[in-house]
This record gives sequence, C-alpha cells and structure tokens, in this order.
Amino acid sequence: MTTRKRPSRPEASPEQRARGIAERCLARREHSRRELIQKLVGRGIAPDVADATATQLAAQDWLSEERFAESRVRHRWEQGRGPIWVRAELEQHDIAPELIEQALAQELDWAAAARRALQRIAGGSGDEFSWRQKLYQRGFDAGLCRRVVTAYVHGEDQSLPLN
Repeated sequence: MTTRKRPSRPEASPEQRARGIAERCLARREHSRRELIQKLVGRGIAPDVADATATQLAAQDWLSEERFAESRVRHRWEQGRGPIWVRAELEQHDIAPELIEQALAQELDWAAAARRALQRIAGGSGDEFSWRQKLYQRGFDAGLCRRVVTAYVHGEDQSLPLN
C-alpha cells in the first residue's frame, strides 16, 4: 500500500499567522486590544506584529473595545459580579475610562444581580455580616450589600427596588 503525500502549503508570513490567530480568537468572543496582543505574543507572534494586527483589526471593526466593555459588563452582571469589580477588571484591560462609564451605564439591575449572588452565598452557612462582606468582595457597594442582606434576612419581597 502506497501512501499518498500531501502537497505542502507555503509557509504563512508572521502577519498572516497573526491575523489567522486573531480572527479565530475574535470569532469566539470579544477581546480587548491588550488581551488580544497578549494572546498573539503568547503564541509566538512578535510584539510589533501583534500590535500592527490589532490596529488593523480595530480599523476594520473586528476588534472593538466598546463592544468588549459592554459584553464584559453584561457577562459579569450575569455571573453576579458588581459594578466595582467590573470597573476594576476593565481598567486592567486598559479600557478608556469613558468606555467603562458607557458600558456600566447599560440598563442592568445591579440589585437583582446582588440578590442572585446572595442566594448562592446564603445557601451555605454564615451570618449577615459575612454575607455583606462576600457581596462587597464581589464588587457591590456597601449600601446595596446592606439593603439586599437586610431584605433577605427579614423576608421582604425580593422583587421590590432596593433604592
């Protein structure tokens, strides 16, 4: 039995390789510019080629820090993270402060996210202080933590606004 030899493909240039990796990453989910460059460099792409690729993709609207910030805020909200935690995460991605504010201004019910997080937290043991502390660690402000835990402990209607 003879094996058939595959025709070899020409070697891709570093720019083509970077573009292919970046497109596959962006096809899965939104990325920040910093995150995409880190992934490219981590896969052996030179930093200058990674930066040029990110610039090119941003110019073609494949890479958008605005879309990244909005999707990250919504994703973290769904996970039960608060706005303080999300802001810090976006700052670590070098997202511009005005884009962070814009993304956090989405119509999301942060009190509902805190209530969902509290239901998971309170399922185990603990007391009011530890529950407030855990909510605070998840990025909710102290006032909201206090109101959500108090409402939970006193069995108040959890659908009421907590302002």
